[in-house]
Amino acid sequence: MTLPDGAERIQLDPGAKTPPGQVRRVGANLNKRGGRLIRGARAKQFLMTDGRCTGVAANTMDGEATFQALAVVIAGGGFQSYPELLA
Repeated sequence: MTLPDGAERIQLDPGAKTPPGQVRRVGANLNKRGGRLIRGARAKQFLMTDGRCTGVAANTMDGEATFQALAVVIAGGGFQSYPELLA
């Protein structure tokens, strides 16, 4: 996921009970704020600037790609099964 500068944090919607529902909601929220959700990509390398992650080099369904961003979120799946990670 990438998020533009100054965008507010996005919270999961507790009403979207299933993982696909949560992903749709998060993706829609990101789009409204000028961000984007990139699915099906495998991160190969975190791009670092002054000790801060500013992007990702990844393998995508379309080949290798580099994504620069002000905020980077890496999600491996399964987090919805751990309530302490959603707090």
